[in-house]
Amino acid sequence: MFNKIHDLKKEVYRKYLSESTPNEQLFSLIRTIRMEYIIAIVTTASKSNCIQLLEYFNVSNLFDKIISQEDVVNLKPHPEGYIKVMSEFSIKPKNTIIFEDSEIGIRAAKASNAEVFAIK
Repeated sequence: MFNKIHDLKKEVYRKYLSESTPNEQLFSLIRTIRMEYIIAIVTTASKSNCIQLLEYFNVSNLFDKIISQEDVVNLKPHPEGYIKVMSEFSIKPKNTIIFEDSEIGIRAAKASNAEVFAIK
């Protein structure tokens, strides 16, 4: 049953992708810092939904790594996804900046001991 619901959600997600609005300010910032920083996404969304959205807005090339729900055991608010990225790239929390747009994500980011910017 859960798989049927998940498949339906992915189908609906694809159907309404055109209703999405990109955060142009955030993408502009990412483009500006891209050559000097490692850029990763940590999301509780499925990898396929994440990639669909990035490809729809033609920004998938801006990211060095995508950590999705399939890549972790513990979803946000657990910091596992952020810790996994920092570990993979050998980056210390004090040298990491996380941009988050949800309360649960902000809690996860703070728990990783990185610097956190809340996006409204």
